[in-house]
Amino acid sequence: MADIPTPLITIILSKLPAKSVLRFHTIFTSKDPFLYSVGYPTLKRPTLINCPFDCDSAETQIVGSCDGLLCLADGIAAYIFNLATRKHRVLPVSPVEIPGYVPKGRNRLIFGFGYDYKNDDYKLVRIIEIFPENSDDHISEMKVYSLKTNTWKTVSPVIREFPYNYYIGVGLFSEGVFLNGCLHWLVVKKPISEAVDVLVALDIGTEEHGVLPIPEYNELKMDYYSNVGVIDGCITIRVFYPNHRLDVWIMKEYGVKESWTKWFSISQWESIGFFSSLKPIVYLNKNGSEELLFEKDFKELVWFDVKRQSFKNVNTRGLPWSFASALLVESLVPLDSPKEKKPNKKSYHNMLYFSAFLLL
Repeated sequence: MADIPTPLITIILSKLPAKSVLRFHTIFTSKDPFLYSVGYPTLKRPTLINCPFDCDSAETQIVGSCDGLLCLADGIAAYIFNLATRKHRVLPVSPVEIPGYVPKGRNRLIFGFGYDYKNDDYKLVRIIEIFPENSDDHISEMKVYSLKTNTWKTVSPVIREFPYNYYIGVGLFSEGVFLNGCLHWLVVKKPISEAVDVLVALDIGTEEHGVLPIPEYNELKMDYYSNVGVIDGCITIRVFYPNHRLDVWIMKEYGVKESWTKWFSISQWESIGFFSSLKPIVYLNKNGSEELLFEKDFKELVWFDVKRQSFKNVNTRGLPWSFASALLVESLVPLDSPKEKKPNKKSYHNMLYFSAFLLL
């Protein structure tokens, strides 16, 4: 290596996967696996991964992933984990400052995780909605965590309309979807009686929000659930009519209403059988064939051929009976914690079956 010019070494290393680069640094071993890594293309042999921090399996959720970093939340506690380097950050706990807040009361926690291009920083947005007894209204609080400074700050309702004049979490999945430097949510603006979906884009650099156009998608004029997502770099909206069908809309050009089109529909009971939730994880487009990997009902993975409208079950062995999924691409983003503590191994097995995610 000493005889190879530094610029050439840089070029070579930049084209290697993260794990290969890590061989030049160190080797990580673990004895207590917690998370599941399922690699494409086989999807058949999940690998258990040691999760080096404590969290409660019943409450832990996948907030999102960005540039190889996986963000998890357990109530108001949150963690960021780089699976390639096995480094993690336990975020400082920032208490809810709304008077009368009760952790198990009538409230809803909403998160979003992404990269702030303007400040070269990774940020976690935490929104809590509290619904007081005997009231149709709610109280909100938004805080933003900076990985660079390892601090939280409160976003005041005096200077920001979002999220204080909106209801969030109207769908089954309420985590913010990151694209183009913004976190996206489908929300309902007050008053709730109007019940009109609004697609909000929150710039995590400026903390200002905008509203993106959405299609006229309630074609059946019946009750539905809607969720926002990202597929192949495009914003999507999934509209689920219980016991009937799922429609998937896609915005081909960001921010342009005319670019919305209904991509495909999946009818209940046809091919795949009954489902209450279908969440797209991976999109593949090879030789004109479009395929989507769905997480079905938090229990199984299925491939969907868009053109043929056909499904194929993924026989992944070793996954728990219930899980949540996220797509992760390896990276070497550093995550050295200011004050790393040794994990409490007594609570490790509480974490064993909390989730699954895909590692490409």
